[in-house]
Amino acid sequence: MKVFMFNPPTGLYIRGEDRCQVPVKGLTATAPRPPIDFAQIAGILKEWYGVRDIYIKDYPVEGGTFKDLYADFNRIQPDYVIISTTTPTILKDAQLVKQLKEDFPETIFVLKGAHFYTTGEDIISRYQVDFAVYGETDIVASELIGKLENGVSPYNIRGIIFYDHNAQRAVRTPPREFFEPLDDLPFPDRSLLRNELYIRPDTGEPQTTIQSHRGCPFKCTYCLSRVVYGNKVRFRSPQNVVDEIEHVYEKFGIRNFFFRADTFTINKKWVIELSKEIIERGLHEKIQWVTNSRVDTIDEERVKWMKKAGCWLVSLGIESGNQEILNRIKKGITLDQARNAVKILKEHGIKTYLFFMLGFPWESRKEVEETIQFAKELDGDFYEFHVLVPFPGTEIYDEIVKLGLLVVDDLTGYDHSKPAIRTLHLTPEEIEELRERAIRETYLSTRYLKKKAIEMLKQPRLILPYAKYGLRLLKL
Repeated sequence: MKVFMFNPPTGLYIRGEDRCQVPVKGLTATAPRPPIDFAQIAGILKEWYGVRDIYIKDYPVEGGTFKDLYADFNRIQPDYVIISTTTPTILKDAQLVKQLKEDFPETIFVLKGAHFYTTGEDIISRYQVDFAVYGETDIVASELIGKLENGVSPYNIRGIIFYDHNAQRAVRTPPREFFEPLDDLPFPDRSLLRNELYIRPDTGEPQTTIQSHRGCPFKCTYCLSRVVYGNKVRFRSPQNVVDEIEHVYEKFGIRNFFFRADTFTINKKWVIELSKEIIERGLHEKIQWVTNSRVDTIDEERVKWMKKAGCWLVSLGIESGNQEILNRIKKGITLDQARNAVKILKEHGIKTYLFFMLGFPWESRKEVEETIQFAKELDGDFYEFHVLVPFPGTEIYDEIVKLGLLVVDDLTGYDHSKPAIRTLHLTPEEIEELRERAIRETYLSTRYLKKKAIEMLKQPRLILPYAKYGLRLLKL
């Protein structure tokens, strides 16, 4: 049996983290991340099902074309294909599957992506796609292949949508329960990835992703996290996470890590235990790492241990500089908590990557101005200003539809840098203009440029990467 997994050449997006569907070209300071979802599926297929012939390609990152894709198909002749898709690219990806199916009718095609968590039957029916998976797609996709090989009916496989050719309709099966304990999962098989292509933006060194836990208990109205991984947080043990770090460092020589979790710092005891485990094994002198967090889970003790263990940057989702907006999107944080979190991280020498969102349904120019000014006040090291994308399955999607603010029939082609909505006070064009202005005012402020100039004088190795991302900013 041959399994071929790939990110299609239909756009360079953050694809594998199903809740995060951001175009890399629209980001100010983020490089492409490895398709660790595919590597995880490969690890499961090898260890649980004995599959050996597995291939992974990331065409957008590798610069591959549709011609290259067809050449790989002819060379591999896969039995199963798994394709990672996004809501903005879903129609292009589904059309690609239809074309490939015509040329390779014996191959079974599987689509995965956040689009299928609460919708997608129309796509499966229109393009007669064999299968789509939803939920914990690494688990579900692996089980799907294993069970199909054992003759199990699709009707008896949880967490899938499939096209029933006899009934000529798409069928959604009940969701699969979330997997526990996470320590029982095999490590992602990174030997199938071109690890050198996925880099730490400021140094150009290889960087890989490690998923430390799954699930989010918070209720942000715009976010898919609870839909993707549930509202119960399931942790890997600190020992298991550090075992993977050690494995990656020793086998692949990778010393830069992104800890992927909805809120890495949510459990203080776990964070400190992980940090101590890294230090006890002497890895804090060999590796550096980044992660994401919430401002209300940052305190002195957590940050002190994180810094000792090699953390150099933390991403914070702040979203708005207006407290009423934060309350309406159920973010559950205050502006003072944001100020305090950034202050603590700075005091411990950890850089901050601050994320904001523009285009909430009730937002006016005044609220956006407050967000821009608040971002400048916080004086972060890096910033992102995303346009709100109302993904199906989120609470804010239902509200936007109810208010009649969606300006397109579907979200294809629209993403975090291209508005698909208007607000009660702003047009899509005004939202886009304000986003561009927010980026200019933060990154091109005198204080920010002076700070970065001092950094480059102290660390000349930063000159080239900073220049590269500076040019990207000018193109946004």
